[in-house]
Amino acid sequence: MKRNISLFVLCLVIIGLSSCSGKYVRGNSFGLMYEEKPVTVLLFPPINQTEVPGVEHDLWEAFYMAMCEKGYYAFSPALCCELFSKDSLYYNADSLYEGDLSRLHAELEVDAALFVKVKSFRLDKTGANIDFECRLRSAKSGRILYSYDKEVRAFAATFSGGRAFAFGVPMEFFLQQLDAATSDKLIAVHNCAVQVLVDMPVGKYSKKRYGKDRNVIVSSPKHEVELRL
Repeated sequence: MKRNISLFVLCLVIIGLSSCSGKYVRGNSFGLMYEEKPVTVLLFPPINQTEVPGVEHDLWEAFYMAMCEKGYYAFSPALCCELFSKDSLYYNADSLYEGDLSRLHAELEVDAALFVKVKSFRLDKTGANIDFECRLRSAKSGRILYSYDKEVRAFAATFSGGRAFAFGVPMEFFLQQLDAATSDKLIAVHNCAVQVLVDMPVGKYSKKRYGKDRNVIVSSPKHEVELRL
C-alpha cells in the first residue's frame, strides 16, 4: 500500500515538473518573437534613472554587441546617433517607450526597437548590481515581443589565496581603475547586457539555433553571474 502511495506521489511530482517546464520555455513565454520573427532592431540609448553619470553610454554599446551575438541585425550606436540627430524630437526613447513605432518600420524598415531603463547601478568590493527594465517592441504591431524587469548581480570571482579578482586582475586594482579604463567597464556591462537578453529567442543570423530554441527553459527570475574570464 505504501509503495502504491509513493508511486502515486512520484507521478504527481513528475507531472507537475513537466507542466512547469512546458510553461516556462521560450516558445510559450515569448511566443510573439516566433510569430513576428524580427530581424532588424533599432537600439535606443538606455534611459538612465540612476545618479551615476555616463552609465547609459557604455550600456548602449554593450546591448548592441549582445543583440548581434543573439543573431539580430542591430543598428550600431553610431548609426543611431546619426539618425537621431536628424530628428531628435521623434527619436526620443522616453516618448517612444510606449508610443507609436510605425514610422520606424515605414521609413527605416525596422522590425523592432529595444528600450532599456537602468533603474539602479551599484558597485562594491564584491561585484556589481544593476537593475534593468527592458522591452523589445515590434515596430509593426507595437506589441512587446520580449521583456525583462530584473536585477543582474555580477560577482567577483575568488581564486586561491583569498584575494578577490575581477577580469583577471586584483579587485582593488579593478575598483581603482574602473572609471578610467573603458575596456574594463565595457566588459562588465557587456556581461550584464548578455544576461538581460539571455532568455530572448535567437535571431535569423544564429543559423544553427534559429527557430529551434522554443523548448529552451527560461532562466530564474534573478540572475546571479560570476564574472570570471
